[in-house]
Amino acid sequence: MLVLAALNEMDETRFVAALGPVFEATPHLARALAPCRPFADIAALTAAARRIIRDLPDDARLAYVASHPELAGAAARVGDIGAHSVSEQAGISLDRLDPDQQARFDALNIAYRLRFGFPFIAAVRFHTKASLLEAFATRLHHARAVELVTAIDEICKIVTLRLEALVTAGQ
Repeated sequence: MLVLAALNEMDETRFVAALGPVFEATPHLARALAPCRPFADIAALTAAARRIIRDLPDDARLAYVASHPELAGAAARVGDIGAHSVSEQAGISLDRLDPDQQARFDALNIAYRLRFGFPFIAAVRFHTKASLLEAFATRLHHARAVELVTAIDEICKIVTLRLEALVTAGQ
């Protein structure tokens, strides 16, 4: 765990190294967060992180969404995703799908990416495999603009959870 006071005092290089992984292989977002210090509390830190994400220009926001791994996708199966994603997906057993479940996730990932041009994003800590499949099916009917907003909202939830797990207010 990182202590908030220490995080507030880190030089930018250490700050980015510490928080970069929270943003799914996009350390420039941690770099953009660094000048927002000092953070009075964890809530201020997470609010600033969400603001950084939401304030990205449209093309950068789309690129950020596209940088996220597919749920139970090929990259996850070979371990080519960030440690946070590995842990989160394993937390609801997406790393242990039976062949029928894997085929269902693969088909939905393909359909979703073809329809929207970016991967399905969900804060899996709030889901089960069944609820993820239901969300996939529901969200496939949304307009692209709605899904992009939904993806950003889900990413903000993910980043908030990761920061809350990584940073403590205590000494």
